[in-house]
Amino acid sequence: MSQYNFHDVMLGILSNFPEGKDQYRYDWEDLHNFFYKNRTKYGVLNKLAFDTDGLTPFSREIDSGYETLQVSRLVCSMSPDFNPHCIENGVCRVAFDRFSQSRFNKKEKDELKRLSADFIKEFSLEAALQ
Repeated sequence: MSQYNFHDVMLGILSNFPEGKDQYRYDWEDLHNFFYKNRTKYGVLNKLAFDTDGLTPFSREIDSGYETLQVSRLVCSMSPDFNPHCIENGVCRVAFDRFSQSRFNKKEKDELKRLSADFIKEFSLEAALQ
């Protein structure tokens, strides 16, 4: 990605979660597959590099960006493999506004909103029960 990285993109996705939606289902393979299948639909994802030689598409950028969110406690769970994962809504918004939003133009910010809605549909706890 040019002026922003995957951490910025993921922070943009999480900062667009509606109030009260602070939990989502986490699955490593599903997370990589979600971004792989949406990389051509959203310009903010189309420069993500994926290794497709294995069973599941894999991106080091996704792992690194997601790990940064966990280390900074913007994303948390009882353990890395425990579901659900939780976000700090307000803190994600502040972090995005302060550190990342200036790296995106208006069109890209609109894409992040739509991508966030798709992410919620895919990983919401309600979707996991269906």
